[in-house]
Amino acid sequence: MKFLIAVLFVFPVLCFASTEKLTLHELMKHSDVAGVLTVETYKVLDSGKIILKGRASSVFKGEMASVTVVVPKASDADADAKKYFFIGNCNSYVKKGGVCSVVSSRIGVQTIFPFDEGGEHILASRESFLTTRDGSFYMPDSYVDAFLVKHGRIFAFVKWSAIVEAVKSEVEGR
Repeated sequence: MKFLIAVLFVFPVLCFASTEKLTLHELMKHSDVAGVLTVETYKVLDSGKIILKGRASSVFKGEMASVTVVVPKASDADADAKKYFFIGNCNSYVKKGGVCSVVSSRIGVQTIFPFDEGGEHILASRESFLTTRDGSFYMPDSYVDAFLVKHGRIFAFVKWSAIVEAVKSEVEGR
């Protein structure tokens, strides 16, 4: 009986711990840079990674001007997008004088988001700080406006104005 009670208590705790949601707060806390990249060059490598080169048009965290973003998962990039919102880490070997020039996004979760054509939304396509606790679903809320099928994939349309407010709030420590 004690074993059964222990299992009934421990199992839900372990399940909750294993599905803890990635939050914007945690993502910003453990990143070096966050900003908007205006893309000048889009290149697909043989490894499947995408290299985006351009200039940082808005910087919320860190220091950047001309920047290269390494996107490890091709599904996070959109060849049609001219701008991307990204949260990432600066590769230490290219950080000179405190200014980051090469940024890597995370492999396990989406941390780089293409803008839609109108520039009012970013497109989210997989587990990120915008998904539900288990990382499988997007729910309409203060961030997610609608859903769109593009290139045969479903994207959540995320309100850029709400993201800007949330990111600025995190950077300012509110």
